[in-house]
Parts: sequence; structure tokens; C-alpha cells
Amino acid sequence: MKALESNSFEIKARLDRQIRASAPASILSWGEDIEISVEKTGKGTEVTISSSPKAQIFDWGKSEENINRLIASLDKMLELEKTGG
Repeated sequence: MKALESNSFEIKARLDRQIRASAPASILSWGEDIEISVEKTGKGTEVTISSSPKAQIFDWGKSEENINRLIASLDKMLELEKTGG
């Protein structure tokens, strides 16, 4: 949740193991819908992130950018947690 908020993604719904959010409109897009699902597996926890444009066919790389920003934020937060920072 913190990673979403730190990237200015608006949280729309939080279900049992799924979060729905949206990215704001920008000069390149009308915004994107973001879905995150979390599943426990035999090897740990699997997180799936998808991002898709709200009102256009091409997203000009914006969805990939949203996913990369979110993963970078999560990595940073996990590293800080690991080091006690």
C-alpha cells in the first residue's frame, strides 16, 4: 500500500489477496488501471502486477513504467526493512 501511495497511484479497492489501483493521467496517457495479486506458494509469496491503459489502445510504455516504478519502490522498502532503516 505504501509503495502505491509513494508513486501517486490511487488505491481503488483492496480485496483478500488483490489490490486495484489507478495511475493518474499524464501527457502520454489517460491513466492506467493497476492490479496486484498476492499468492502464497510452496517457495514463498508470488506477487503479480499488471498495468493497462484506461482509455486508449497504446500506452507508449507507460504501463511498463508503472510496474517498474512499483517494483523499485517495493525493493527499496524491503531493503530498508532488512537493514533496519
